Amino acid sequence: ITLNNCTITKPENDNLGTLYLNGCSVDVGAENIFLNNLGTLYVDKNTQIIGQIENIGGETNFEPTYVPKTLVVTNRTLKYYFDSGNGGKLSDLVNPGDTLDFQGAIGGVPNLNNLCVNKPVNIISSTKDAYVCLNTTNGDLSGSNPGNKFTINKEGSYTNVTGIYFFNTQLWLYNTDHVILDNISAVVDNQSVGSGVGQTSIRANSTYITVKNSYFFTRNNGGSSTLVLAYANYCTIVNNTIVGGGGCGNLLYLTTYNVDVPRDVVYNSYNVLANNTLEMMAGESSICWGIVLSGSGNLVDGNVITFNGTGINFQWGSGSGSGEGAGLYNISNNIVCNNKLLGRSGISAGDVLYNNYVANGSITVRDAIAYNNTAAGMKIDGESYATNNTINGEVNIQSTAKNTLLENNNITGNISVQLGSSNITFNENNITGSVTLDGSNNVFTNNRIISEEEYTIQSKRTCLNNKIQDNYLLSAENAGDESVYLKDASNIIENNIPIGTKIDLAAPQEVTVNTTTPITIILTTKGELLPQQELTITTGNGNETLTTENGILIYQYTPTRIGDDTITVTFNGEGNYYTSTGTTTITITPDKDAIIEELNNTIEEQANTIQDLNSTANTQKKTINDLQQNLTQANNQINTL
Repeated sequence: ITLNNCTITKPENDNLGTLYLNGCSVDVGAENIFLNNLGTLYVDKNTQIIGQIENIGGETNFEPTYVPKTLVVTNRTLKYYFDSGNGGKLSDLVNPGDTLDFQGAIGGVPNLNNLCVNKPVNIISSTKDAYVCLNTTNGDLSGSNPGNKFTINKEGSYTNVTGIYFFNTQLWLYNTDHVILDNISAVVDNQSVGSGVGQTSIRANSTYITVKNSYFFTRNNGGSSTLVLAYANYCTIVNNTIVGGGGCGNLLYLTTYNVDVPRDVVYNSYNVLANNTLEMMAGESSICWGIVLSGSGNLVDGNVITFNGTGINFQWGSGSGSGEGAGLYNISNNIVCNNKLLGRSGISAGDVLYNNYVANGSITVRDAIAYNNTAAGMKIDGESYATNNTINGEVNIQSTAKNTLLENNNITGNISVQLGSSNITFNENNITGSVTLDGSNNVFTNNRIISEEEYTIQSKRTCLNNKIQDNYLLSAENAGDESVYLKDASNIIENNIPIGTKIDLAAPQEVTVNTTTPITIILTTKGELLPQQELTITTGNGNETLTTENGILIYQYTPTRIGDDTITVTFNGEGNYYTSTGTTTITITPDKDAIIEELNNTIEEQANTIQDLNSTANTQKKTINDLQQNLTQANNQINTL
């Protein structure tokens, strides 16, 4: 019999012959018998069966699908699902695919100090109040005895843990894979958890572990790290908050310490550390770094680190060829990008670094490529390439830097090229600061360097065979070639602009007011006359703009006021020639002949005035006499009457 695309809900069916089920849907209930099979049953891949098949001498190709169940785990039921007689592993009541629903406080159950997930299960908290505290206390500092722990081992691969709060509990993911920790909290406070291994430790060749949307906090745990990957590959650590409260080690640590890493395998590689927030609440600590890398091909992307100290760095000694790093592959191909470092922290790791913002720290570029970063400083070492970076501080070229190119960077700060560095090329950078050049065989070309110091480029030690060519160089006192001071003649300094100019003035120290006096103005560059250039002349009479002929200008100066007059001549620059200014002060004296003539005229005018006054007085005297005569005649007439 062949049944195609049928729906069967009746239980207790019998098959005595050959039965084919194609594309059928069978649902009689998981606990009920669908078929008593005494014959042969063929089931295609598109048929779904919920129910039991009893083979009574029959045959079938059907493999029943287990229907996972949800088990409620409380502190009272914990002992039923975790076997105290088997190291705390899951009991036979738990099957792969089941969901363990943790509810309330979990911990302190006799003989269950360790919980081990050794089957692929889902761990949730439907009540959102699961609180696991195994009261971990480490036995030593080497990681060999981490104490009570919550473990997911190899057999527990493909386990998902969501919404669980772990307190003072060692989380231990050991040689496992495809595990997801989502929206968990792992808090350690004032207890020795994670010594030598980290309070949450993903280790021993674990792969494809995802930790996301979770919160980690560590304070006073004996100086151990918070979230650790120790010989773990292809892991994703994303959208987490990791906080150090003081007295702890590194926050996010890819390490080779205290874990058995074979010397011929890839380790701590191809992990993604993205969009995490890391914060150190206490002050700067030498044992607490933000993100620490080892291995290869890791991506550190979009993290925010608020930190005083080392923000992102390589693990000390890893891949060094000696000690802990003996025989391990070198660190390589790590990408550090789009991170924001606040506080006083910097970046000292990465083979490719781009789009990072470092507010108050520096970026170290060591045998690496760095572009589009903004930082308060930069260090260059090894064979590196740095382009299109904005550096608001000093740039230090280390003594071991070789064959390095810096181009199109915007640098506001001084640059030090240390003794021993060589074959460093600076090209088309915009630099506001001075360069101390003590290395040899280096090249500066097509850069713009403006400095408030005496020189734009100078050496403190003898440097050899450097080339300073075709740059725009301007210091407080010099320009172009003249702004470079390198002691040895093997250095080539040429074709740098702007070309310095000089203005000399030949003028008398004293001139008479209102008289015209010629002043000779000479404009030169490198000792040669510079012809046909406009000069602005400023005197007490105002401003005038005139043009030199053959570099010499005879200016006719006619002062109109007595006293000191400062003559200022300015060349504003043109083309590759830089501005210059010349000044002189002339004392303007009175015109003596004019004064004498004026005094004589005044005396003559005063004599004429006196004469006029005398004439006026005589006239007035005659008038008085006439009036007196008239008065006498009038009196006589009165007397006659």
